[in-house]
Amino acid sequence: MKSTYLILATVLFLMACNTDQTETVVASSALQESQKEDVYMVNTLNQKVVPDGLLILNGVDADDDLEHALQDNLFGKFFADRAEFFVINKPTNTLHGSSIQSITLFYLDGQLSKTKYVVADNIAENLVQQFGSFTITGLDQHNKSIIASHTVMIENGIESKRLNPQLDNFEMTWKKGSSQIKYRASKANAMDRYTYTERLSNYEQAYRSVEASVN
Repeated sequence: MKSTYLILATVLFLMACNTDQTETVVASSALQESQKEDVYMVNTLNQKVVPDGLLILNGVDADDDLEHALQDNLFGKFFADRAEFFVINKPTNTLHGSSIQSITLFYLDGQLSKTKYVVADNIAENLVQQFGSFTITGLDQHNKSIIASHTVMIENGIESKRLNPQLDNFEMTWKKGSSQIKYRASKANAMDRYTYTERLSNYEQAYRSVEASVN
């Protein structure tokens, strides 16, 4: 009988040890995943406020400290590393009254030459109030017809106008000093329905020059 009790006690002890080891492995695995998430959050600008200095187009080399902060958001380098693209997901900044889903920064030869924001809400009205006169292009026949009929802006009370709410697939453009602003609302693009882009006026020329240099 004593032998039986001894064997039973040994089995229970081993089971307890195995349970402890399993719990330790599970806990260790969970800790590693948590640490990975913490590193992801600490080292990137995702879900944080992006410093204004990283978002200004000025055609000069970026501050070294700010540029270093971007490195963990690097999407890729192209054209013999002359073009670099960085993607920041869900920053806590806002843009013209809307939350931001992502920001893409386009560097050419070390200069921030273009920024693209995917925003959550339609900010067309806010942009008109901020920047004033604009050019607009319809992206389908329905929107082209509205634009052709000169009803882009409609009456909104006394001495007030607003953007025609029937416009839902279009691109607006402004000139702002040495940069160009484009805003696109596209009902056909569920992922990037509202995009705001700011780029240096010579961006297309500079991009083609970089592209041609490696061909």
